[in-house]
Amino acid sequence: MAENEQPAIFRQNFHELLHHDQYTPEEAAFLLGIDPGVIHQAAHRHELPAIFAEHHVVYIRRADLVHWLEHR
Repeated sequence: MAENEQPAIFRQNFHELLHHDQYTPEEAAFLLGIDPGVIHQAAHRHELPAIFAEHHVVYIRRADLVHWLEHR
């Protein structure tokens, strides 16, 4: 990737992402304006329900993300 090229996630339409039923940790972080590490840590601490593959967070359901936001 060129130095000034944005990752694909940032080229996606923000409003389109809002209507997804699930998010990658990077998408969730982008929508919330926070570091992806916050999402990963919350998932690994079982504060934010997530689907894992081995030890990697694969995705988070929108309903779980909203619930986590309301209770943090």
